[in-house]
Amino acid sequence: MTLPPGPRLPAALQTLAITRNPLEYLDRCVRLYGDVFTGNYLGIGRVVWVADPDGVREILTGDPRVFHAGPNGVLEFLVGKKSVFTVEEEQHRRKRRLLLPPFHGESLQRHVTLFREITEREVASWPIHQPF
Repeated sequence: MTLPPGPRLPAALQTLAITRNPLEYLDRCVRLYGDVFTGNYLGIGRVVWVADPDGVREILTGDPRVFHAGPNGVLEFLVGKKSVFTVEEEQHRRKRRLLLPPFHGESLQRHVTLFREITEREVASWPIHQPF
C-alpha cells in the first residue's frame, strides 16, 4: 500500500510549518496535493490527512478494524486518550452510538433558529469596511 502524496520537506520543517500556522499549512497542502495527503512530523511520524467530507464520513462510519487511530494516535494529544476519535473498535462503536442522536437531522433542526440568532448577532458586531 502506498500513501497519498504530500510535502517532501523534512519532518522538522513540516512540524515547524504546521506548528506556526496550521491553517495556512493545511490549506496549502490541500491546494497542492488534493483532499487526501500525507504529512510527516517529528514525534508523530506519517499522518494521512483527509479533507473530503465523504472521505471523513467513510472513515468515521467504516470498519474500525480498517480505520483506526493506531498506537498513540495523532489526535490523542489534542482530544485525549478516551475520545471517540482515538479509541478503537468496540469502544469507538459504543461512543459513536452515544454521540449520534444529538447530531441527527431532527435534533439539529430544533436548534436552527437559535443558531441563526447567534450568528446574526455575532456578524452584526463585526466592523464594517475595515479588516478585523
